[in-house]
Amino acid sequence: MLRKIVNMLMGSADDHGDAAATPFEHLLERARQSFAARLSAANGDLVDALAMAVMQESLPKGESVSTQASRAFFFVLVENDKLPIGEQLESGEIDLLKALLIEYFVGSEAVRARANEVLALIERKFSQGAFTQARILLQIFETDTETRLNNERNLFYEDMIMRLGVRRRHELGNTERERIAQQLAKLDIQAEGGVRQALRHLSEEHYTHFCLLCRNPAQRSIWDKTLASFDEEHRERVLHYVPPLRWRTPPQFPQSGLLDLSRQLINTETARQHIQHLLKMCYFLLLASGDTGYEEFIYSFLQFSRSKLGVEAKRALPLLHRRSVLDEKGLQETLDEVYDQRFVDAVDACLDFGDEQLIAAWNALITKLQRVDFNQIPPGHYDLVAFLLDELLGFEAPDLVFPFRLYRLS
Repeated sequence: MLRKIVNMLMGSADDHGDAAATPFEHLLERARQSFAARLSAANGDLVDALAMAVMQESLPKGESVSTQASRAFFFVLVENDKLPIGEQLESGEIDLLKALLIEYFVGSEAVRARANEVLALIERKFSQGAFTQARILLQIFETDTETRLNNERNLFYEDMIMRLGVRRRHELGNTERERIAQQLAKLDIQAEGGVRQALRHLSEEHYTHFCLLCRNPAQRSIWDKTLASFDEEHRERVLHYVPPLRWRTPPQFPQSGLLDLSRQLINTETARQHIQHLLKMCYFLLLASGDTGYEEFIYSFLQFSRSKLGVEAKRALPLLHRRSVLDEKGLQETLDEVYDQRFVDAVDACLDFGDEQLIAAWNALITKLQRVDFNQIPPGHYDLVAFLLDELLGFEAPDLVFPFRLYRLS
């Protein structure tokens, strides 16, 4: 009931397309018309021009700041806007970060006190388990390699510990669980209206949101027109950041078919991120001291890599540890190296799928959702494409619940 009240007061994006625009989207819309005029001030760089226009729209009239501060603030807004609405940094927290950036780049004496405020905010985010928000904030302090590596490792460990420990506090009654199972039992993705309704029910009633990382197609059309006069290289550079990518639920795109949406988003990049996510969990469980109770996942992953991909992941894991710890390289950098050396060709070959395979993947997922006990599923946002990639690639988790630990976004 509380969720319904909040949606009613705020304007639920699920009910109104993408109506619940974020503060960043409002800033972008106001800045869109003026940013081209700033090219001379930004030495011709379109992203810098856009960043300065966005920063200017966020300041009182007449104030101005450096390109460096504007650029740093813009990238914070881009990363923050990827998060689902309700999971993003609040406006006051964004303003605090903006003030720190402005004071830092003008050499203000107040910068140390402001930095301490942001550090206190980061500590609160850690304690709340808001690790993605903490990562966005921490980027401001990554002025050297050692700091960046320490931050990356700490966030990795804390995030994985949270994934294995989070629980649903309020259980669903037997009647409601049976209702969910019966609703899902009748579904087929080729009659997707019922699938949308089931996803909406899980979202609105049980705060279990299946999300896709995508852009608002109407906004993309607007930005295409705005950038039409620029050459392709400069245009694509700006379109890498705008309109904003965000984790959105399928009901936010009533005019886009679920099969079409998922087909567009299952590609070499999302497959790379997916396998790397599995590798990270496997690596964490190997590092963990004592018996976590989730070791079966390691064997599932190793078997999948060997039988489905023809890759001996057992040999890749020591390399992952050696590079990221002994050689003092970043975890993500090491994951990229391991993936490119061992996995990329085999995984990309699996992405040559047709409509029948995608339909089968969707229906297999629906069947699993029918069987899962939603009392074991913690509230939050989940990567829908990751579940579909499991089906397409042939990965079987040790149980029906474990994927929800892996693919939880918040």
